Amino acid sequence: MQSKDEVLNALSEGKELYSTATGLRYSNINGKLHYKNSDKGEWQASELLFDFPPSWLNMKA
Repeated sequence: MQSKDEVLNALSEGKELYSTATGLRYSNINGKLHYKNSDKGEWQASELLFDFPPSWLNMKA
Protein backbone atom coordinates (compact mmCIF):
# COMPACT_ATOMS: atom_id res chain seq x y z
CA MET A 1 0.00 0.00 0.00
CA GLN A 2 1.18 3.51 -0.68
CA SER A 3 0.41 5.29 2.60
CA LYS A 4 -0.40 4.82 6.25
CA ASP A 5 -3.86 6.27 5.63
CA GLU A 6 -4.53 3.72 2.89
CA VAL A 7 -3.68 0.88 5.28
CA LEU A 8 -5.77 2.31 8.12
CA ASN A 9 -8.74 2.87 5.79
CA ALA A 10 -8.57 -0.69 4.47
CA LEU A 11 -8.44 -2.09 7.99
CA SER A 12 -11.35 0.10 9.11
CA GLU A 13 -13.37 -1.23 6.14
CA GLY A 14 -12.89 -4.74 7.50
CA LYS A 15 -10.21 -5.86 5.07
CA GLU A 16 -7.61 -8.35 6.23
CA LEU A 17 -4.11 -7.33 5.17
CA TYR A 18 -0.87 -9.26 5.12
CA SER A 19 2.75 -8.21 5.22
CA THR A 20 4.89 -9.48 2.37
CA ALA A 21 7.94 -8.93 4.60
CA THR A 22 6.84 -10.95 7.64
CA GLY A 23 3.93 -13.05 6.38
CA LEU A 24 1.76 -11.84 9.26
CA ARG A 25 -1.92 -11.12 8.66
CA TYR A 26 -3.51 -8.01 10.17
CA SER A 27 -7.13 -7.19 10.97
CA ASN A 28 -9.06 -4.55 12.88
CA ILE A 29 -11.01 -6.29 15.64
CA ASN A 30 -13.23 -4.11 17.82
CA GLY A 31 -11.26 -1.02 16.81
CA LYS A 32 -7.85 -2.50 17.66
CA LEU A 33 -5.17 -3.89 15.38
CA HIS A 34 -4.61 -7.64 15.67
CA TYR A 35 -2.30 -10.07 13.88
CA LYS A 36 -1.88 -13.78 13.33
CA ASN A 37 0.84 -15.78 11.65
CA SER A 38 -1.24 -18.42 9.87
CA ASP A 39 -4.79 -19.26 8.84
CA LYS A 40 -5.09 -21.55 11.85
CA GLY A 41 -3.44 -19.12 14.26
CA GLU A 42 -5.30 -17.09 16.83
CA TRP A 43 -5.63 -13.31 16.54
CA GLN A 44 -3.40 -11.44 18.99
CA ALA A 45 -3.30 -7.73 19.81
CA SER A 46 -0.65 -5.86 17.85
CA GLU A 47 1.19 -2.70 18.76
CA LEU A 48 2.19 -1.93 15.17
CA LEU A 49 1.53 1.76 14.51
CA PHE A 50 2.57 2.03 10.83
CA ASP A 51 4.91 4.89 11.73
CA PHE A 52 7.56 4.07 9.13
CA PRO A 53 7.14 3.48 5.37
CA PRO A 54 8.36 -0.16 5.45
CA SER A 55 5.48 -1.02 7.79
CA TRP A 56 2.86 -0.05 5.22
CA LEU A 57 4.69 -0.43 1.89
CA ASN A 58 4.76 -4.23 2.42
CA MET A 59 1.03 -4.52 3.17
CA LYS A 60 -1.26 -6.23 0.66
CA ALA A 61 -4.99 -6.89 0.71
